[in-house]
Amino acid sequence: VLFNRVPKCSNNVLKCDNSDISIHAINSKNVFYSSTVKTSRDVLYSTAITNGDNILDCLRCFDCTYLYSCTLCSECHHSAYLLHCHSVRDSYYCYDLRNCSDCILSSNLRNKKFYYKNEFVGELEFKRIKKDLINGFHSRHLKNMVEWFSLIDNSFRKDQSQVNCENTTGHGLINCLNSYECFHSSNLVNCRYCIHVGATETTDNS
Repeated sequence: VLFNRVPKCSNNVLKCDNSDISIHAINSKNVFYSSTVKTSRDVLYSTAITNGDNILDCLRCFDCTYLYSCTLCSECHHSAYLLHCHSVRDSYYCYDLRNCSDCILSSNLRNKKFYYKNEFVGELEFKRIKKDLINGFHSRHLKNMVEWFSLIDNSFRKDQSQVNCENTTGHGLINCLNSYECFHSSNLVNCRYCIHVGATETTDNS
């Protein structure tokens, strides 16, 4: 409560409206606790967002609307828990989809619709599955996350540049260990969602 009462200053925020407590934002509106946001609105707890609308807890998303907890996405809409997706709509817990819609727990798909666990199920069955899996209960979400992480681990991975890394996901990494979705960094240990962290060893960051 005290933290919210204390006045705070934004850092390098230009031509923004109602965007307190943000860093490196420009031409945006309603941006909070976020950094590197451009021409976006209604952004919260996110980093590297361009042309976004209603973005929450996302990393490196471009030209997207109504996303929650998505990473490395472009032209995606009304979705949650997407990783490395392009032109995806109304999908959840997916990895590496292109031009797809209405998919759940699927990966490495192109131009598909109404897929569950990489199998076509049809519109009616998909709606039934969605109602069961995306039901708002935290216990169900935790089960979905376990399946999603397993899905990612067993999917084909593309466009990753790593040197001397172990148990690490991301791109442009050198000498990293046990790190998840980090980019253009080096010497990371037990880190998550880091960008441009370099030189000296960094541990347990998220």
